[in-house]
This record gives sequence, structure tokens and C-alpha cells, in this order.
Amino acid sequence: MRWLITLMVLVTAGVLSARQVELGFPGLEHRVKVFLPEGHDQSKKYPTVFYYHGAGGAPDTSYLRLHTRDKHWIIVGMAYYRLGSVSYDAKSLENARHLFRSVQNHLKVKHGLDPQRCYVAGFSKGGWLADMMLQSEPGLAGGVILGAGHLDKVKANPARYRNKKPVFVGIGRKDPNYPFALQSVMFHRKQGAASTLEIWNELGHTVPEDGSHGLHQWLAIQGQGATALRAVAKREMQLAYDEALERKPLARWDRLRQLQKLPYAALMGKAWVADLERRLAELEQSDPVRQEVKVLALHRKWVLQEIKVNTMENMMKVHPEYQKLADQYSGTRQATLAQHDAERTAVRIEQFAKQASARKDKTEHKRDSKRPAKSDVDLPTDQRRIPRNPLIR
Repeated sequence: MRWLITLMVLVTAGVLSARQVELGFPGLEHRVKVFLPEGHDQSKKYPTVFYYHGAGGAPDTSYLRLHTRDKHWIIVGMAYYRLGSVSYDAKSLENARHLFRSVQNHLKVKHGLDPQRCYVAGFSKGGWLADMMLQSEPGLAGGVILGAGHLDKVKANPARYRNKKPVFVGIGRKDPNYPFALQSVMFHRKQGAASTLEIWNELGHTVPEDGSHGLHQWLAIQGQGATALRAVAKREMQLAYDEALERKPLARWDRLRQLQKLPYAALMGKAWVADLERRLAELEQSDPVRQEVKVLALHRKWVLQEIKVNTMENMMKVHPEYQKLADQYSGTRQATLAQHDAERTAVRIEQFAKQASARKDKTEHKRDSKRPAKSDVDLPTDQRRIPRNPLIR
């Protein structure tokens, strides 16, 4: 198919200002949006991130611009051929890949896209697609998965990544997709990725409105390189570290654990890391932190069990264990999270039961009629498809 492209350039101020370009393709309801960074010079090469929005949204560059601060990166708000909930059979995924390559080639010729530094990113529906694109597009430099995770392999025996591909996963702790986000981290690490996980403890199925510190740092490192950022990283992290030490024990423990996992921590040097680990170890020997550490270890055991296999039998195994933790250690923060996990797995058990009932009804209809009536319950298909349930949008 011949791809027709129409452009609209919005120049905000002066020749070197940031600007937005829109690309139109036949068959797309929405136009692809392209944001060019401040001081853009098409004779230079730029890292580029292709962002896929959630269901019900539209191509957008604003959330990633919040993290890049309009510098260094070309940001692409991608469109879909199929709107609505996630459904990626082989044809749908191939269409998504074809559009990606078409936009990539255009930006390479016209706007200085560096083909060696292309990344995919997405939230919710877009996050599931980002996971699949990472598996199917070997030339990608890395990816960002927000509010989603990993459910299926694109290929039965996927090849390991040639390089230690960076993958950032961000998820609300109360997001029903939380287990799948953990699966994504583990899957991509197994494939050879350098996976970074950031958990937003108070959030559900959304992203931080004011942005993610981890994502900002991750994008800065990918866009500018560790060497260029070392001084900035040390200054920012030391200020945050000093502030954390002024907090009460439990809040101090929380904050130090967050700092330990931030991308900039890798730029701080062995002495800084050792000091942080020493302070964490000291906190974990005293109350009230000691009790939280104990319950966390018990809780983590069942979370890991849950993400091993997505079946009704497994959900029925872990659900009562979550409830037991919530009841036995009532009053701790981990007990509150365990109660949330018990409620989430109860929903999953109910969904599995409905699916089993629908399959049984379908089998009975086939026996009784050559033209069975269509069920109004979402049924498993032979397509690569994310189940349509409250976990996903």
C-alpha cells in the first residue's frame, strides 16, 4: 500500500523552537503526532520514542514530554488501526509494525531520527503493545511499559536480545495489572534486558500526574548517556538521600528503598550504594520497620507464586494465603496490600469461573445445533488477545 503523508508544522517561537508535526496515513482515524525537541537540527541524529496511548485515548506526546522536558528526544504519539480494547492477532500486530516502520523511515529521512536509538512506550493498551513490539522488532533499542505487562510470547521460542536492552516498567501497586507488570520484568530480564521496575504505591490503573522520577532518569540516561549525567545525578541523588535521612524510621526506609532502585543510583559509585545499604540494614533491625520487613517477605512469596502461572487453580491457591496475611498482620501496611491482593485474586477466580461456564455452554450448543447461538460472554480465541476483563483497558 502506498502511504500518503500530510504534514502540519506548528512553530511556537523562532527557528530553533520545539515544534509538532502531524502525519496522516490512509486507514487511520487519528493522525500520528511527532514532537521535535528544542533546538532541533535535522542534520543531527536524535533518539526517538514511539508512544502508544491507552484505549479510548488519542495520539499524544504530552506525558513523555513532561519527562524529557522538551529536550533531546523526538517523541511520537502513535495511532492504531484498530481502536477499542486490546486484540493482537498476527495481522493486527503486523499492521502495528508496518505503521511503526513507515513512521520511522519518514522521520529518519526528514527529521534526523537515529535508527539505532528507537524506543517504544505505552500505557495500558499501549503498554501491552509495547511488550509485543519489544519481542517482534529486534532493532528496537528499548522500551517503556506503563500500567500493563506481559501475558504472552509473540513466538514460542523467542530469541534473546542481542544487547542488554533497557526496559522500564511502571505500575500502580493497586493496579489490577500489577502481577502482569512483574511478569514483564521477569520475562524481559530472561530475554537479556536490563529491566527497571518502578512501583507507585498509592496508585491504581493510572500514572503519576506530575510524572515519574524513575522514568525521567531512565529517559535522560538513554538520551544523553551516563557520562554526561554523572554530575547531575550525584547532586540530585545526594539531596534526596540527605532529605530521606530526616524522616521517621518507616518513611525513611520507604524512601531509601525507592532511591536504591532509581536509575541514577547506578551512577553514584560503590561507596554511596554501600552506605545506603548499611542504613537500610540498620532500619530493618528496629521497630516498626522490622515487622514490615517480616510481613513483606511472607507477602512476596505469594506474589511470586501468583505470577508463575495465570490459572484458576493457582489463583485459588494464593487467594486464601493473601487473606490469611491480611488477617494475621492487621495494622501493618503489608496487610493492607495483602487484603487488596486477596480482593484482586477473588475477582480473577470469578472471571475464570465465568470463562469455564461459557466454554461449557459453547460445547453444549455445538452438540445440540449445527448453528450455535453466539454467546454474549467473551470467549477465548485462537488469536493473540489480551483477555477482556477489568485488568485491562
